[in-house]
Amino acid sequence: MNHQFHEVDRLAVRTRADIAAHIRVGRWDDEITHMLGVAPQDVAAVRRQTGIRPRTARKDRVLCSLEEALWGQVRHLADGHAQWLGDLDSYRQPIFLHDGRYHLARRLSYTLGHGREPAGRVVDGCEHPACIAHDHLLDESERVCLGAVLHTLFGPTTAAPTAVGLAVPPPMAGGPAA
Repeated sequence: MNHQFHEVDRLAVRTRADIAAHIRVGRWDDEITHMLGVAPQDVAAVRRQTGIRPRTARKDRVLCSLEEALWGQVRHLADGHAQWLGDLDSYRQPIFLHDGRYHLARRLSYTLGHGREPAGRVVDGCEHPACIAHDHLLDESERVCLGAVLHTLFGPTTAAPTAVGLAVPPPMAGGPAA
């Protein structure tokens, strides 16, 4: 029973943090309740705690940092996923507009979480297609490394590496037969 309470309490903290992030990027209260599936009184309570007044017109949009703009488009889930709620580009990749420029959400999340720019394209490495949690993302170097490990463990016939966009190295001379 105690474990369930802590899980609910932890989720409540995440939900409040998500609400605060959406308030900081200047969303309307009804947008927040719809996007996050929370009650209007929860949004009002977090708004009071943050001290950010409700917007009265579109021109009131709050200026926020690039990181705040990213997290203001996300819902954190109990299982560690960060579900993207924002726009997608023509390739179905999460993007967002900040300071008049479009940014790739997965790339920024990866950079913020890993403390470095990703090598090559960033892809999701988990089963949740809209996830942008930094520890669920893979860059090119990680895909090549993981592909080599899976190739070594399971051989060249496994479909798993290509299922998540991994580069599978060609069989080594004198290595395991296909």
